[in-house]
Amino acid sequence: MKARQAGDMIQIDHMGVSRDGAALKEFRAVCPIGKQLVARVYSRATANNARRFLQAVLEDLPYPPRSIQVGGGSEFRAGFEDACQALNLPLAVLPPKCPQSDGVVERANDSSRTEFRSLHQGEMTVRDAAPALAEYQRFHNHVRPHCALDLLTPMEYLRQQRTTEHEKSHMS
Repeated sequence: MKARQAGDMIQIDHMGVSRDGAALKEFRAVCPIGKQLVARVYSRATANNARRFLQAVLEDLPYPPRSIQVGGGSEFRAGFEDACQALNLPLAVLPPKCPQSDGVVERANDSSRTEFRSLHQGEMTVRDAAPALAEYQRFHNHVRPHCALDLLTPMEYLRQQRTTEHEKSHMS
């Protein structure tokens, strides 16, 4: 499956975050076309938390996702699959340990390792990390230019795409 426009396919992944013996799970969703990011932190990677994260993706993305792509982990089974089915969202499940198949979200994970975690000096608790991660999401989507978007932010890129589509529809 290949995304052609924003929202066609949203890649979702999670990764462990640890420091000083404390560990959290950071869930992340990225649109391969517009690079919009949604991120949340949880104490564990469970199907229930993945389902909660899917709801956050639906609330935070500036457009409705048309399909979801995830790795083959157990957190993306059961309740997560049921939630996608209830929302009529096609779900593509990649084979486990196949990071080359979801390169956009893997790249976002790498960026988080250097950008977010190097800035967050608070406690490694959901309570402390969640507001900092929300600020990082805002920074990523509204402030940080992306080379893949010709140095536009994801939101600038989306506005530009919508303006172009609007102009094309009025020309025909």
